[in-house]
Amino acid sequence: TGMSGPSTYRPSDPASETAAGRLMTVIERASLSEAYRKRLEADPHGVLAEAGIRVARGVEIAIHHLAPEEYAAQSAQVAARGNPQALHLPIPVRSRPALDEIDDADMATVIGGTGIVPRGAIFEIAQHIAGLLSGTPGVWSLAEAS
Repeated sequence: TGMSGPSTYRPSDPASETAAGRLMTVIERASLSEAYRKRLEADPHGVLAEAGIRVARGVEIAIHHLAPEEYAAQSAQVAARGNPQALHLPIPVRSRPALDEIDDADMATVIGGTGIVPRGAIFEIAQHIAGLLSGTPGVWSLAEAS
């Protein structure tokens, strides 16, 4: 499910690479922690800033819940809705209750690739979103993650 077009990920852009990795971590963490997902929904600008991605306040950030079995097929369509005024984050969400908290050990498991959808699918979407952001100066910037 490769993405093409003028706003695709640019692998030679170090900022996009870093942004894609940070976005992937946010998406994965939100997929496993209901508390984190609720924080992301309530304050997407703040949660992304904590991850080191500052998005201009005028940009709408929409969070979309997708069933894990639908993620590969639908996440690209959701992310493709993004533009300089709106960022769409597809989050795979289990139908059963998610974990309340993710500690460092759990996060290592996620990073190790045992989350609810394949990491490759999430990283591809994160790359696409980072490409959209990198093609629009002034909309976002990278900072130290808190």
